[in-house]
Parts: sequence; C-alpha cells; structure tokens
Amino acid sequence: MRSLLLLTLVLVACETNAPPAPTPAPPQAPVVAAPTPAPTAPEPRRVVEVKRPEDAESVALRALAVKLQAPGSAIENPCTVTAGAQCLRTALDSFFEALDVAQTSGKPTVVLALGNSLIAGDGVVDVVRARLTARYGAAGRGFLLADRMASYGSRSRCAAKASGWTASTFAPPYKLRWKFGLAGVHHTAQVAGASSTFKLEGETRGEVWWLDRPEAAAVDVLVDGTRVASLEPRGEEAGHREVLSLGAGARELTLVARGKGAVLHGVVLEKETSGVVLDMLGVPSADASIFLQAEEAIFEDQMRARNPALVMLMFGGNETKRIAWGRSSQEKVMHDLRTLIGRVKKATSGAACWVVGPLDAVVKRAGNPYAQRPELDEVIAMERKIALEEGCAWMDLFAAMGGTGAVKRFDKAGFMHADRVHPKGKGLDLLGQLIVDALFDEYAKARQPPMEATR
Repeated sequence: MRSLLLLTLVLVACETNAPPAPTPAPPQAPVVAAPTPAPTAPEPRRVVEVKRPEDAESVALRALAVKLQAPGSAIENPCTVTAGAQCLRTALDSFFEALDVAQTSGKPTVVLALGNSLIAGDGVVDVVRARLTARYGAAGRGFLLADRMASYGSRSRCAAKASGWTASTFAPPYKLRWKFGLAGVHHTAQVAGASSTFKLEGETRGEVWWLDRPEAAAVDVLVDGTRVASLEPRGEEAGHREVLSLGAGARELTLVARGKGAVLHGVVLEKETSGVVLDMLGVPSADASIFLQAEEAIFEDQMRARNPALVMLMFGGNETKRIAWGRSSQEKVMHDLRTLIGRVKKATSGAACWVVGPLDAVVKRAGNPYAQRPELDEVIAMERKIALEEGCAWMDLFAAMGGTGAVKRFDKAGFMHADRVHPKGKGLDLLGQLIVDALFDEYAKARQPPMEATR
C-alpha cells in the first residue's frame, strides 16, 4: 500500500510540473485581396467670378481695337491630365490657382515673359503687368538690368542711373561673349567705379545675379550708401546669386565695380508680400534658338530662383524672316522652340507655359508695300503645333490683331514704326490689351460653375 501511495504522489507531482499543453491557434480568416482604389476624382471646380479689366484705359483700347478691326483671339488651353474622357488639368490651371490666392498668399506671384524686340522695350507686357497688378497688387519691380541694352530708351526695366558698363546680348551684333543667363543680357565694367543705382519702391528683398570669371573684379553692394555685401570672384566661370535683405524704408541699392571686368546679369527687387511681379526678358533679334545660347546651368538656376507661376514665350517674327532669308528652316524652328520649352519646364516647379505667336509680318513688293510674308502662316502653324504637343497654352496674336492687313491698318493709324515691323505707342498697348483680355476670358471660363450646376 505504501508503495502504491508513493507512486501516485510522484505521478501527480510530474503532471503538476509539466509544461501546459499549447493553446490551439485560432482559425485564420481567409485572405481577401484589397480592392483596387477608384481613380481619384478631381477636386470640385472652384467657382470665382472673373471679369475683364474695366478701367478707363482698357475700355479705350477695346474701342481702338474695334476701329482697327482687331477682334482678339481666344486662348487654346490644352488638357494635360486626363482620366478616360475627363480632363483633370489644363495647361493654365496651375497659374489660375496661383491667381486665386495672389492677393493672400503672402508672397509674389511671378510671371516671366521671354521674347524678342516686340517686348524688349517693355512694350506689350507692360500692359499685362499693369492689369495684373491693378487686380492683385504689385509685389515689386522684379528682374532689372544693370543698365540699358543700348544708349537710348527708357530706364523702366533697368537701373535708374548707371555708368561705366558695356552691354552685350546673345543676339547679333555680338560684343563680349561671356556666359549668359536667363535674360540673355550682361553688363561688363569697363572701368573701376562702374556703377548702377536702383531706386527702391518698397522692396525689402533683393538678389544680385553676377558672373564669376578669371578677369572679373569685385563688386561692392551698398544700401543707402552703406556697404552690405561684396561680390568676390574666385575665377570659377560660374553664375552666382547674392541674396539681400534691404530692410523696410530702404531707398536705394547701388552696385559699384572695384575694377574692370566685373560682370552683372541683373538684379531682382521684390516685396515680401502678396501681389504680382512680371519680369520682362526680351532681347532684340531674338528667337527661341538664341535663348538656347544661355549657359544651361545658369539659366536653370536663375529660372528656379524666380519660381514663376507662368512663363510666356513670345517669338515668331524673327523666325519668319530667317526662314524667308534662307537662314533657318521649319525643322530648326520646331526643334528650337520644343527644346526651349523643355528647358523651361525642367527648371520650374509646375509653372504654366503659354506660347504667344507672332504679329502680322509684311514685306515690300512691287506695287504692294504691305505684302504679307508667305512664311508667316507656316511659322504660326509650327508654333501652335509645338505648344499644344508640349502642354503649353497657345494664342494666335496674328488673328487677334486682325490677320492679313493688320499691319497696314495699324500703320495708317500711326501705330507702326517706319520699318512696318515694330508697333509703337498705342499699337503696342493694344496688343497688350488683346493678350490681357484673352487671359482673363480663359480664367473666367476655368472658374465658371460646372455645367450641371447651371441647368
């Protein structure tokens, strides 16, 4: 009995100290594949009432347009993002979104206009600038040159006073061929003490764009007579940007070269506030190919620094003449414009792109001093094709000003120079108004209620 009792106690103890039996795993739920997400629906269209400018000057220019048989032209604004048959984004949507908040964003909304002699004197685009800043506020003068491109003309887009510089552009006639930047213009100091003085109009932020090269001298930067920075070259053959805090109440920015050889690409002056800035980057004799002569790294750095909401490309007149003279070809014109658009897009972060075509082009023929250049239609068709294929908006300025015979009507009214190539005075203003009206019309169209809401 005692043995049996001991055996029973041992067995009980062993069972007590044994590890517990594993708990059976719960049955696994069957694996179900995650549903494929439905395509993201576009955000509801923002409804904002947008109207053409109705200031007295705009009204007067529209009356002049009627008199000159310049009907205007709508913008072609291609779809750039689709979902099936639905258009989610157009070429100008990003710019219109920037305009939606241009009065409240707390920063400048920048527009860049690249082009030829049509805008190089700040004609045409000055009207675009005036209408945009009247609506959304002015955020500074933007990009300015160190001096004029020639010994004559307005100082509206350069230093208020300057001396000692030689201007060069990347269009003929060639002078000093240092590396060019975004504007296609540079100014080289010919003497120690070469200077540029910019009058400040409430701008609190500046940038000096300059070129470092082995022969360059340093440049002193003064605000109201006090030196705040020096641009010291290191012989790098590279472009540089010096960012400046100008301070509230500053009146004057002056750049002074310590010696010969200093090279300036230009100066940016902005307010750190909401509003619009329009940079005029026009070069006489320019076409898209000439802008491609800019040093690509400098071009991209300066373009990126401006961070534009819209880039306007205004070419075609010189392409028309060069094809007529046998100096260019259809293939070259298309290649160069496509390449320039690609370079602009590479250097910007979502900037909208807008190509504005050439105006009427005439040539003197026997018995007809206003014969239309036959190459004009060809260039317009090519520019339109490239613009739409590359996701840019397109405007036919030739059609807007009245098509064939427009130059004759402008000339008879006194709005063309003697060369019958370049508009002047109110002729330039009218072209600017046609562009402004087309832009606001397209903006209004983009901000209309959806069709379902209007039924």
